[in-house]
Amino acid sequence: MFIKYQDKERSITYQRQKHIFNIIATIFLGSGLAVLSGPWWTPIVFALFDISNIPNTDEYGFGIGLIFTTIGLTVFGIKYFVIDKRNKQMKKDKATLATHLPDPDLIQHYLDNLWEGHSYYTSESETFRHAFTIFRKPQNAFQNPKSIRLFNEFSGQAQTLNSFTLTNFFVFPENQSIDMDLRFCMQPKWNIERDMHAWDEEKSRKYRALEEELQNHINEVEESFQKFLKIFDKIAFH
Repeated sequence: MFIKYQDKERSITYQRQKHIFNIIATIFLGSGLAVLSGPWWTPIVFALFDISNIPNTDEYGFGIGLIFTTIGLTVFGIKYFVIDKRNKQMKKDKATLATHLPDPDLIQHYLDNLWEGHSYYTSESETFRHAFTIFRKPQNAFQNPKSIRLFNEFSGQAQTLNSFTLTNFFVFPENQSIDMDLRFCMQPKWNIERDMHAWDEEKSRKYRALEEELQNHINEVEESFQKFLKIFDKIAFH
């Protein structure tokens, strides 16, 4: 639900971009070096780049050659020190994500239960907590700045939701065995369908306020989680 499987398409796009950078850099660097190597190359390069308004002299030829060489080296530098570095970081981050993140469908199931039933099971809560804490460990930390920023946004929103559930959810029904996958419900004593034995308008009003706050937290978590996973290509979850 969160990941669009576009790995092949994105990979092809990246390969094309990589080749384009190499081609552009090679053209400018080669042309610049050609102009600098001797005047007989200058008319050819000027014609190739349609440079007709600059005098074909040694002085101008040296200037054009220097500019082209600088452009070529700059493009190569961007490619190798910025783009390649970013993609190496993202490749490692994808491997880290695939290794440690639970199936996003399990996380969504937990959020759906909170939204629709105002309840969750212990196992679901543990899976959710694992998702927003596992990458805080140094050995599982992301490397790309964008990965780090978006995970921190998700983790912060998830922590807020987790704190809300710890404060406002209680074991219900109360006769569950401690060795069971315990079910927790939001303020059962404020819900006429659960443990409010007689209608109480004040308790009902408080429950509706909690419901609204819960929905706001869930929306924030879902939005930040989608943004976080969207920067990655196809991930194989286990």
